[in-house]
Amino acid sequence: MTMTEGICIFEDDGWRRLAPLTSTRPVYDLRLGIGTLKEKIETVLHGTPVALHCRTELADSVEEDHPGTGVNALAFDRCLFVNGRVIADESLGLLLEAEDDTVLRCNGEVVAARVSGGTLEKISRMLDGPLGDEAWEGLPAREVDARLVRNPWDLITSNEGEIARDFDRLGLAGTLDAEIPAAVHVINPDAICIAERCRLDPGVVLDAGGGPVVLGSGVRIGANSVIRGPAVIGEGSLIQPLTVLQATTVGPACKLGGEIRESIIQGYSNKQHSGFLGHAYLGEWVNLGADTTNSDLKNNYSSVRVHVDGKQVDSKVLLVGCFIGDHTKSAIGSRFNTGSVFGVCCLLYAAGFVPKYVPSFTWLGHERPVKYSVGKAIDTARTVMQRRGAELTSAKEKVLRGIYEREHA
Repeated sequence: MTMTEGICIFEDDGWRRLAPLTSTRPVYDLRLGIGTLKEKIETVLHGTPVALHCRTELADSVEEDHPGTGVNALAFDRCLFVNGRVIADESLGLLLEAEDDTVLRCNGEVVAARVSGGTLEKISRMLDGPLGDEAWEGLPAREVDARLVRNPWDLITSNEGEIARDFDRLGLAGTLDAEIPAAVHVINPDAICIAERCRLDPGVVLDAGGGPVVLGSGVRIGANSVIRGPAVIGEGSLIQPLTVLQATTVGPACKLGGEIRESIIQGYSNKQHSGFLGHAYLGEWVNLGADTTNSDLKNNYSSVRVHVDGKQVDSKVLLVGCFIGDHTKSAIGSRFNTGSVFGVCCLLYAAGFVPKYVPSFTWLGHERPVKYSVGKAIDTARTVMQRRGAELTSAKEKVLRGIYEREHA
């Protein structure tokens, strides 16, 4: 009988350090460069069947997002487990040319493992939660050099380089499926990729002198906007006139304006008006009111401390903006301090600077924070999604209710 071999992209406890970005999605669905961490792994290890592992509370949602892919179930005789936090490159394929029953580690963290037989059967019974060290007990280990996302700011500091690497890896140079009008100024056209149905209004500048510019299908860029690479703008996104966007990855169906620098926006989020967003990561269905601005540099030029997994952590990074969970909204004129972290389904309209850490389902007004009713939050989320032709499915609602119960029990 022929042995079947596949890949399982798995989650470990490292997802906790990336919350609230990972509160509503598995770590491998986070964006970095032109795609997601999962898509990077699949590109490098193309041609091999893929299964996905995630926390049980996310399983139904992940099945919706990745139809046809096995979730928390393995149908392989031999399996290559790849940590979903890995920033995959061509070296990953070489690392995985290991014999069976081998675990590869980088600074103590599991990067990948090739397993079969009894070990695979054991792990198959452990897929109801993050895979910890007990999953790999007894396997011979080898230390390797690899890159993993350990903290939310790792995504920001890695993004510029990953856009350039993905651009080369995917062979996107000079791919022009939409006409560039004469009134649009282009710098370094060989590093520009424009998909079909893009609309570029007069006065737009596409500057790929510092890195590639990638526009997904149906993107519209308003008049006199400047897009400086490396930059990625996802399918169906709208860039308002007079926007300045650079060194940023934007997912699908976003509406953006003002100044945006060195940030990642997961998708379906709005920052349509003036205001600065820098060195930040926004989840999905986020809405920032007019003139919302975040700081990404302390006045004393010291490294920024960030709330990570219940603790204040020194990022040892000079430029750190904010990290905002899905369905969170800010009022006009909101101000965010360096290293701010806001959870899922928050409403922020405090006077002055918003506190640096706001838990999920918090209504933060002019006096004291109060708990945001889960029913009202879900009703608002459903309305917001319907406006974009999307549905808050029962699986997605279950995820939101689970976050509320864990954080407000």
